Amino acid sequence: MSLDLVLSRDLECFASMDWGRLRPGLIAWWMVLPAEPETRYHVVAEWKFQGLDDEDIADGYHEHCRFFKLKPHYVAGDPSMWIADGRNRARGQSRGETLTRSRMPMRKALNDRVSGWSRLARLLRVPVDRAGASTGEPPILTIDEACPYLVRAIPALRSSATNAVDVDTTGDDHGGDSLRYGAASRPMPAGWGRRAVPPTQGSAGALLEEMRGHLGRAAVLGAENVMGAR
Repeated sequence: MSLDLVLSRDLECFASMDWGRLRPGLIAWWMVLPAEPETRYHVVAEWKFQGLDDEDIADGYHEHCRFFKLKPHYVAGDPSMWIADGRNRARGQSRGETLTRSRMPMRKALNDRVSGWSRLARLLRVPVDRAGASTGEPPILTIDEACPYLVRAIPALRSSATNAVDVDTTGDDHGGDSLRYGAASRPMPAGWGRRAVPPTQGSAGALLEEMRGHLGRAAVLGAENVMGAR
C-alpha cells in the first residue's frame, strides 16, 4: 500500500462520501495538487463500508483519518443523508446531522446527476492532442493504486440504457457516486492557490512533488474506461 504518498502535510485534503447501509457506501480522500494551468486531484485512500450505524461510520472515518494522517477540510456527502425521514425518533435528526455532531466536517453535495457525471468525466479524461493521440499527461483526477475498489469500479461504470448522459444505477455505482459528489463540490480548500513550502528532500512531500509531474500510468484511470464518458 503506497502510504508514503498520503503522509504529507504540505497539501490540502477533502473527502467525498456515498452513504450506504443495506448497500455499500464509500468514503474517498482527495489530495489537492497545485499545478499550472489547472489544479489536479489525486484520490489517495478509500473506505468501503456496509451495515454500519451512523455513529460507527463516523468512528471509522476518524480512525482512517488518523491512520492516513489526513485532516479533510470537508466531506462532500450524499444529499440523501440530509433527508429527515423519522428513522431516529429519539433525536429527530438526519444522518447528515448525526455525522456532523460526530465531528465529521459534512457538506451537503450537489445532486445534479447530469452535470455531476459530466464534471467527473472531464476530470478523468486523458489529455489528447489535435490528432486525438494521448499527450502522455495524466488526467486532472487520478486514483492511487492503494484504492483497489475504485480502480476496479470506475472503469466498470456503464451508461444508462434510457439516458446516455447518466450512469446505470442497477450496477455498482457507489464509487462513482462518491467521486461525483467530490467533483461537483468545486473544491476550494483553505490553502487554495498557495504554493506549499518546498518539502524536505526524501520526505513524503517530496514524493508528492515528484508524482505531480511523473505520475505512473498504473495509477491513472481515464474517462475512456467509462462507457459514454467521452
